[in-house]
Amino acid sequence: MRMRDKIKTGIYGINLLAPATMSLASKVEAFSQLGRFTESANPIGAIIYGAMDIAGSLSQRIKNSKPVRLSQLAGAGYYAASTINDLFYIASGYHGKTADLAFDALMTYQLGKDTAQKYRSIDLVDDLEQTISPIIEASRRAISILRRR
Repeated sequence: MRMRDKIKTGIYGINLLAPATMSLASKVEAFSQLGRFTESANPIGAIIYGAMDIAGSLSQRIKNSKPVRLSQLAGAGYYAASTINDLFYIASGYHGKTADLAFDALMTYQLGKDTAQKYRSIDLVDDLEQTISPIIEASRRAISILRRR
């Protein structure tokens, strides 16, 4: 297993397994404070993006498909916004987001890295344009139909 695959597996594994592990550990008196960290990890994101990576390792078409590229781009944007939000909370004196910051930053790093790697040879603007233009056109048609009534 290559080093970058080990890092990716570690990031997704931490986000997936941390809630269950911390929840179990919080049942022990000495670790009772760990229970509050169970909501900090991103197990759903780890499952979704981990499954995409597994599917991509089985098929090169899936790995380089537009839905995978765009969902990783959206995930990187979401977790980057969450990381910035966590930083603002911490800067304003609310330190309850410190654990969230670690998990969100890890997901931002991994998805951003994957997205940048995929868009080295493919134009991001073309992907977005091909995805958004049919939606805009359908919206224009719907507005046109509604105006006729």
